[in-house]
Amino acid sequence: MIRLVQEEDYEAVRRVAELTWEHTYRNLIPARTRKAFIDAAYSKKMFDVKREESIFLAAVTDSILVGYINVLQQEKAELAALYVLPGYQRAGWGQKLFDAGIGYVSAEKKTMTVYVEEGNTRAEAFYERQGFRETERFTEMFMETPLKTIKMERKLYR
Repeated sequence: MIRLVQEEDYEAVRRVAELTWEHTYRNLIPARTRKAFIDAAYSKKMFDVKREESIFLAAVTDSILVGYINVLQQEKAELAALYVLPGYQRAGWGQKLFDAGIGYVSAEKKTMTVYVEEGNTRAEAFYERQGFRETERFTEMFMETPLKTIKMERKLYR
């Protein structure tokens, strides 16, 4: 089931973030940077902001929160996060979350952007299957760590 993230989902969402970041980025982003990011981006305060100011959906099966999607709606829609627990990946949860998230995006938004770290080939391939195309590559400072980032965009047709 895909549903809105609830107040009581805080610990489960943070757990998904911690486990997926370890699994996905262990060879791409240093451990201290991963920890600093999780502590900042998944504080209770930031969780509440995400719930109030963005599209924030959870995938739940057998009472277990197995993934989530977070979409920001600014000038363009930005897919800020799409994470599924490693044991539940490749079972369709990412696709279900993506499809549901797109459904919540305001009709006036014509483009969606996602940023993928170079080397995260599974995410890059997933987004290409969703119709995203690379528009830019750049190096950015991420919590004092230089990261090579791929910007991808997709038109939203409705």
